[in-house]
Amino acid sequence: MTQYLTFDIGGTNLKYALIDEEGKIFEKDRVETNTESLEAFMQSIYQVADKYQGKYRGIAVCAPGKIDTEHKIIYFGGALPFLDGLNLQETLGEKYKVPVSVENDGKAAALPEQWHGELQDIDDGVRLPLEPALVAE
Repeated sequence: MTQYLTFDIGGTNLKYALIDEEGKIFEKDRVETNTESLEAFMQSIYQVADKYQGKYRGIAVCAPGKIDTEHKIIYFGGALPFLDGLNLQETLGEKYKVPVSVENDGKAAALPEQWHGELQDIDDGVRLPLEPALVAE
């Protein structure tokens, strides 16, 4: 069974999960987002990736800001300005020798709906993500 490590980078929490190609979640958790520096933030990512190393065949990341999905670079990291210019293929892909995908968090929120939810078979649709302050988890 092929599994993937997923990260949802937020200003408050770094959420992560180990999922399969059907979207089944095997493990999930969150840690507080380390906003001290890029180096401290990346150590949080590395700790999770190291914990599951050997269990995943790729890493998927959603993050705030403008995302160059082709080159795996985050620009204008929203509440996390130190993410600006971060190349996740270089930092994660080369370190763990797996493919990496990166998507804007707003767009990433709509993809599961198009895949398995209310937007299946719909070419044009909208998902309105609410800010964390408006939603209690």
